[in-house]
Amino acid sequence: MTDFSYANDDAIKQTGVLPQHDTDTGNPPGWTDAVINKITTEIEKEHANDHGESAGIKPDYDHSKFTAEENAAYQWYKDNVIEPGHWKQIVANYEANGGSKAPTGATATPYDPGDEYIPKKGSGFQPPDVNEYNGPDNKSHTLSVSTEAIEYFINELKAVAGDGTGILLDARGDLNKLDMKPGGFARAELMRQKVMGSQGGDPGLRGDSMDMLTNIHSALFNMQTDLHNMLVEYQNTEDFNSLTAEQFNDVMDDAWGKVGNMSQYGKGDSSGGGSGSDGEKDK
Repeated sequence: MTDFSYANDDAIKQTGVLPQHDTDTGNPPGWTDAVINKITTEIEKEHANDHGESAGIKPDYDHSKFTAEENAAYQWYKDNVIEPGHWKQIVANYEANGGSKAPTGATATPYDPGDEYIPKKGSGFQPPDVNEYNGPDNKSHTLSVSTEAIEYFINELKAVAGDGTGILLDARGDLNKLDMKPGGFARAELMRQKVMGSQGGDPGLRGDSMDMLTNIHSALFNMQTDLHNMLVEYQNTEDFNSLTAEQFNDVMDDAWGKVGNMSQYGKGDSSGGGSGSDGEKDK
């Protein structure tokens, strides 16, 4: 618990009198405290061999080692802060303005392994508005294959992967902006090459991820095209009823095959045949 009966460092800090002096004199925050510490250190150095003769008082020091403004700040500190009469008034004002009569210093909290301690900036990600199909032929929530259901599915795919738009291409664009700068550290340069790729054709984590996002987008976009073409081919309900599950699966196989190939990414230096170099062209 902080003792306010005399002007000690903790009590002075809690009253805020030094930051107020910074403001009053037009100096940056912390300036007065730094000056007092600097001059106090000089006093202790100059009087290290006094053997206690000056105990209880603040001896003088070589003023020529400091600027006129610094000397004036220290004189203000002696006359208006640590002088007993003025110190009592500082404490009284502090308590009158809501300060606790016995404030304590900051209390340490136990380490929490689940707390990352560094606040994270939001990614700004906004998920697309996609919902379950609840058309007239899906009242029981058991999806039927119908023209309405497939048209609904096509529109949901567009929300994720439109013609040159969508969250996957947005994420790819953000990766394309990444530019790691390792400075002169050799180990940091090796890490940069792992992320950014190297001249030898390794796309790195960045290039690999960009290729993966591009290919997923293409697979979902092509799925829309294939489904649309199927609907055009089976234009009426009678034709559509003749569509077998096998025929429907054939239409979907190409797109699902591309989605299944995503598992190859991140397993080696060449993923999906991409090098990440196309990202440079987007700049």
